[in-house]
Amino acid sequence: MKKILFIVIVTLFSVNVGFSQALNSIGEKQLNFGLRNHGVNGSRFNGIYIGFDYMTVKDLSIGANVDLNHWNNSYYSMTILTPSFIVDYHFNNLIGIPSQFDFYAGADLGLPLYFGNGTSGTGDFNLGTHVGGRWYWNDKWGINLELGLGILSGGNGAKFGLSMKL
Repeated sequence: MKKILFIVIVTLFSVNVGFSQALNSIGEKQLNFGLRNHGVNGSRFNGIYIGFDYMTVKDLSIGANVDLNHWNNSYYSMTILTPSFIVDYHFNNLIGIPSQFDFYAGADLGLPLYFGNGTSGTGDFNLGTHVGGRWYWNDKWGINLELGLGILSGGNGAKFGLSMKL
């Protein structure tokens, strides 16, 4: 019985993966969300993010992202909300990788909003680059990992989460 159950699960998983695919058609969209490491507090994840991607032309998507990070130590308690605009190039067609994977790189521009210690305000614009990848285990859900490098005023760090096609 265990062997039969194992064979059924492996078969269903294989069929499911065979039909899953990354964004590749104009008009496709997805929601991304998960944990965020802003790169300031070392290697731990200290925030969350949610984002949206829309495939505009072949291999190019635009989107929006919102990061929410919080720091608390003996000197200050600060929450930073950063809405960003994102442009990504998807390398799938260029390098011919299987359709359940998505390898991309892009740029983002955001404006951090600071709240804490009895004060609030905005920071300088964040201009950054990032590279990332996704693996879709079925036709709707995938897992993602993205690494970023801030060019102006921060934006370093990593994102790890889920992607859901809409």
